[in-house]
Amino acid sequence: MHALNDKKYCRGVSLVEVLVAMVVLSVGTLGLANLQLVGIQANHTGDQRVQATLLAAEIVDLVHANRASALAGNYNITADHASPTDPGCFGASASCSRTQQAASDLATWRAGLGNVLTGGSGAVLVNNPAGVSPSVTVTITWGAGSVFQTTVGL
Repeated sequence: MHALNDKKYCRGVSLVEVLVAMVVLSVGTLGLANLQLVGIQANHTGDQRVQATLLAAEIVDLVHANRASALAGNYNITADHASPTDPGCFGASASCSRTQQAASDLATWRAGLGNVLTGGSGAVLVNNPAGVSPSVTVTITWGAGSVFQTTVGL
């Protein structure tokens, strides 16, 4: 009879063990690569949400600064509406009406949306119902269906 520790019968066992170890290591490495990819995508999505939040805060601040024009409806714009022409209300020498300032604010804000967010567009709606405090609702969309919406008292 042959003993199990005979070198003739034990040949190749270590090669099979190495192959199994390589398969396990390869599967683990692929899992880590996938985890890295998911992390990068989540980081990008989070960055886009932060940018949308900052852009919403920017237009809300501009609406607050030009409240009379906002209450007159000059800041209302839908997402599919073309951006207004910028009348150039920047600088110390610029003298613009409240309506022109609203158009300038919206044009600049819309340009920022397109520059910062991939496929970014935005809508602003100033709600001024009788007997209720006015509010402004900002909706920002970008990418493949991402949406950020906030409503703030005016």
